[in-house]
Amino acid sequence: MIILGLDIGSSACLFRGSTIVAFCQEERLSGLKKRAPMFPQLAVRWCFQQERITLADVDAIAVSWDCEKYPFRIMGKLLNMRRSSAGSSAGTDLSSVRTGNVMPALEYLIGNSASTVRRMIRDNLRLIGLQGPIPEIVFVDHHLSHARQAYHLSGLTHAAVLVADGSGEEHCVSGYRVDEGSFRKVFGYDIPYSLGWYYRAFTAYLGFYPDRDEGKFMGLAAFGSERADRNPWIERIGRILESTAEGYRLDARYFKGGSHEFNPRYTSALVDFVTRCEPGLRPLSLGENHDGRSAYLSASYVDLAYAVQHHLELALQSLTRRLVKETGTDRLCCAGGVFMNCKANGSLIEAAGLKELYVPPATSDEGACMGAAFDVAARSGCRIEAIRSYAELGPRFSNDEVRAALDSCGITGEAPSDPTEAAARALAQGKTVGWFRGGVEPGARALGNRSILANPAISGIKSHINSRIKYREMWRPYCPSMTAEFAPEAMEGPRHIPFMNIARRATQRIMSDAPDIVHVDGSLRAQTVSAAERPDFHALLARTGKEIGMPVLLNTSFNVRGKPIVCTPLDAVATFYSTRLDLLVLEDIVVRKNGD
Repeated sequence: MIILGLDIGSSACLFRGSTIVAFCQEERLSGLKKRAPMFPQLAVRWCFQQERITLADVDAIAVSWDCEKYPFRIMGKLLNMRRSSAGSSAGTDLSSVRTGNVMPALEYLIGNSASTVRRMIRDNLRLIGLQGPIPEIVFVDHHLSHARQAYHLSGLTHAAVLVADGSGEEHCVSGYRVDEGSFRKVFGYDIPYSLGWYYRAFTAYLGFYPDRDEGKFMGLAAFGSERADRNPWIERIGRILESTAEGYRLDARYFKGGSHEFNPRYTSALVDFVTRCEPGLRPLSLGENHDGRSAYLSASYVDLAYAVQHHLELALQSLTRRLVKETGTDRLCCAGGVFMNCKANGSLIEAAGLKELYVPPATSDEGACMGAAFDVAARSGCRIEAIRSYAELGPRFSNDEVRAALDSCGITGEAPSDPTEAAARALAQGKTVGWFRGGVEPGARALGNRSILANPAISGIKSHINSRIKYREMWRPYCPSMTAEFAPEAMEGPRHIPFMNIARRATQRIMSDAPDIVHVDGSLRAQTVSAAERPDFHALLARTGKEIGMPVLLNTSFNVRGKPIVCTPLDAVATFYSTRLDLLVLEDIVVRKNGD
């Protein structure tokens, strides 16, 4: 059976036989990082070309949003937003919230209806040259899509699954118990009680791009850790988001339903709340500077960010403890955009006594297309297997394709007998390396296929990469990749963390020997690499480790600020020559700059 999986705004995949065989995010091919949602035309076309199929070969199209619920069922949900959630620990009374303009709501309802989306899918498939009858289009509940992705990729048989994001069609949080592929929903939090909207609102309040810069907000929050015991915002934000024994209570009037005179992501009520507590703490505009530096770096904004992060962690911990208790399992899978927050993810392990925690690399909406495809496959009686290697899913390029790209640019590369040896030698000498090998990784993290690498023991390497290569804010941290064998020497409570999405506390050795990969709060967002799963990248880490004394490298995504991770050899070449990178490894070919 062949199933085309779609997240309408970001990605496409193909399920074939028993698992996902191709996956790609639209931004990788379009070069537009997290812009307005658009149909993934390029990703769909690549998937078909990769598997050498036509539309006639596809049995079904799985969409990670249940458009059959639109307009009437969701219309009822929107009308109920103004009513109190009586008897629920999730909500607060929204009866005083203004309804607002009805036209955007009507446009949303009609735009997401099944007939509208079916036409949109048909028209876009035609635009990319896919002809013939359209396969059956199956709409899958959004949270179930997230849950199936996390569960089926984890390889677990019995597990609890927690989903938290901005929202699905009806829910913002969902908890499941899964036994041998059978899903039972344990609890759910309805719109508008969204942890994703809560975090997004404060991201926007501090002048960041919402739905894109939440990772920056998380990194900024850590700078408030030293003042946590005297931070007044911890108590204040607790009035908005309160953790309970059963989960949390959220005052949603600060995010939805009222007037939005400052920003569409939060209401004027939030501005009133913050400025009543601290009059000078007004909302910031994008890129706003004070005295030559970003305004959000002032202590008051940092303390606000710390409190917002703190209460998100407490809420997720409460939900996790509840789910563990009600499902009777200490093996947890997580999915949804909220779990892009690696600091919060790491806090769940001890807080809930988890034996296993699995967070997929593409945990946000871009990964939901895989879950939708898994759901349709399961309904059809297909046997489902976990993906063997994420490195095999995305676009990859042969040495011949690399040479053709270099020739088109008038660039000469060399083909050493061992490109790993060449890269390790350069890294040991303090040089920075663009590492391009294998397929494009899924998700937002560089996992050793499209990476910028450096020796983490070099003093000032973080500042060098921020200013001369990534062109990003100087305060932002970097993360390490290390061999799985070395993890006990690098982080406390070591675990196998293959996707760089679970933060742990760094050991004193790493704090001393490689301070530029440790964040200001002592946390480490590491990737652990096993030889069985990633032999090429493990070999590079091990070889470099012999030179520098530890098999650890600073690893950041192969891109510059505002651009998606590179996909093609030409993307890599353009980035290499527009930055201060020293060496480029393209599959088995090495490129050096003049004079090196």
